[in-house]
Amino acid sequence: MLVTKSDACPCQLSLCVAAEQEVRNFVAATGGRVGLVIVDLARTPEAGKTYKAFAVPVVILQDEKGEALGRFYGYVEESHLLREWNEYRQKKESQ
Repeated sequence: MLVTKSDACPCQLSLCVAAEQEVRNFVAATGGRVGLVIVDLARTPEAGKTYKAFAVPVVILQDEKGEALGRFYGYVEESHLLREWNEYRQKKESQ
């Protein structure tokens, strides 16, 4: 999940755009095993409380049940998300 804000100041907006691209690359790298939900706080400001997004962007990596595996504030690279996801999958497979 990516929490972003389309009407953010130019500095924050550039971070949101860059983070979205990294998240999209991550989703593609998983071969479609991970879905992408984008929440725009400009359209749904109340979602900021729901997702504890006090600044943007926020990337929330979730398992199949919607439980948070990791929460990343600001810019996060695809490689970091892949590492977290692969660690989760390895743990799950070893159980």
